[in-house]
Amino acid sequence: MICKERGINIGLHISSHYFCGLCIAARSAPFAIVSQSEAGMTDQLQSPLDGASSEHQIPAIDATVLRRSLKTIMKPAITFAIDTPISQAIFLMQTKRIGCVLVTSRGKLLGIFTERDVLMRVVGVVDDTTTATVGQYMTPNPVAVRAGLPIAHALHLMSVYNFRHLPLVDDNKRPIGIISFRDVVRHLRGTAESDAASN
Repeated sequence: MICKERGINIGLHISSHYFCGLCIAARSAPFAIVSQSEAGMTDQLQSPLDGASSEHQIPAIDATVLRRSLKTIMKPAITFAIDTPISQAIFLMQTKRIGCVLVTSRGKLLGIFTERDVLMRVVGVVDDTTTATVGQYMTPNPVAVRAGLPIAHALHLMSVYNFRHLPLVDDNKRPIGIISFRDVVRHLRGTAESDAASN
């Protein structure tokens, strides 16, 4: 699945069974999201896996998909107070199968505690996770955006800053949701498969 726009090229390689990779090359910001007709796109763009089997013949997606608001794919924010023991956060992440929780103080976002933080800062370092707090081992001051921004903007930030989770906040920095790279991929893949089935 290839999407070409002014200022951004996105190549999403998908087989019928698994996600292979997403490559983002941003040349300018902010992005100018355009429709297929505005960008002079054909109905089916050439796949980077040219000559591959039919399983890998990947259809194009309409650039308007990337203009959709992050509200369309966001999930509710799961938050913990800054003095919450790490053990509680890890237990919740395991039981709910999520990659992170948000850390707050008086309702405002202060940090994000991710599975990477657990692996890099906690495992083999912290002896007692019932006394150590998420505030001590979180990633402070994470990049956060408003939920009304387009999906393309989130992809750009994930590419530039090399993270997989993006908190969504209101005007007062209160977390209202979160999106992950996996959420974006599922949305793009679902859209592409739906479009292909209707054609």
